[in-house]
Amino acid sequence: MQYATPEDLAVWLEPDPVPANANRLLRAASALVRRDTAGAVYSTDADGTPTRPVVATAFLEATLAQVEAWAANGIDPAKGVAQLPRVIQSKGADGRSVTYADGGGRAALEALASGSVLVDQARTILGNAGLLSNRIVAEPGYARDVEVISYDPVTGVLDR
Repeated sequence: MQYATPEDLAVWLEPDPVPANANRLLRAASALVRRDTAGAVYSTDADGTPTRPVVATAFLEATLAQVEAWAANGIDPAKGVAQLPRVIQSKGADGRSVTYADGGGRAALEALASGSVLVDQARTILGNAGLLSNRIVAEPGYARDVEVISYDPVTGVLDR
């Protein structure tokens, strides 16, 4: 299932161009959105597409935000972290010793390149629509907290 089209992406990215691999990026981003909202409760049609406009819009915008981050950084999630160049921090005498940079920015870029992490903007969009919380939406605009109970079958202990 793909939550956005290249046409949606063109509007989102304007005036920047749509990447040549837009469909592949949109499929990958849609899969991340679907994975991260697996615990969300929302109504769908027979194809599994969200029927409430606020949910459908959140899925669309989160997908587009993810692709925008990949495109802005020249990342193809299918290639993973191997596509990132290694940055040399220092070299020893005659090049016999090399230390590669591994700063915090590099870690964030590696997470993005891995293709397995939604960017903050996408998570914020989904969170604002109530799709990442531990709350179940019973009716539009009405939510109840979910009580989490754990049970250890070995000891028989019920923990609230």
